[in-house]
Amino acid sequence: DYGGRYSYGNQPGICQLNLELLQRPLGRVMTAQDLGDGLAPFAEHYRSAYQGLMLKKLGFADYTEARGELLSQTLQMMEQTQVDYHGFFLSLTEQFSPAWKCSHENILQPTVDNSDDAVANLLKAWRQQYHHCLQSLPEEALDEVGSRLRRSNPAVVLHRPRIEAIWESITESDNWEPFYTLVKQIQRPFLSPDHKAVS
Repeated sequence: DYGGRYSYGNQPGICQLNLELLQRPLGRVMTAQDLGDGLAPFAEHYRSAYQGLMLKKLGFADYTEARGELLSQTLQMMEQTQVDYHGFFLSLTEQFSPAWKCSHENILQPTVDNSDDAVANLLKAWRQQYHHCLQSLPEEALDEVGSRLRRSNPAVVLHRPRIEAIWESITESDNWEPFYTLVKQIQRPFLSPDHKAVS
């Protein structure tokens, strides 16, 4: 997919296109009206589901206007900085502290290289917005933010290069140790407060 057709930002549209193509064979047993009615809510359903999942990755349960702005700023910052997607959320999970509610200064400090002025401004605005969202929570809800982060951001992510490297060790030297190590890592629960990321 050298044209980027299935790139991250294009996935909602491609998903809808695939569903439209699926309607062609289904048209033999369903009316065009029924098919159209069935697909009509897709965009809104996708937006709502995506928004909910992403907010959980940021530690929040329900949508508010401030959290929606935080999500927009998060995606903008990640695109501008090209920070690793899973690494960003894992760092957020590992570093989260209820003390962040008191000040935005220490929120996600070393995660993004902010030597560039534009990036530094993006990061500053993001920290302030995250802080603003935390301030809207009662004290007793802060622990749940940390729990939600741990549930939503696993320490082990199965990227294709990692899987291929493990498969290569099996096929070329019958070395199953990397596979067994990975299985043990996956079987661990998501990050606990005293557990650090698996490299």
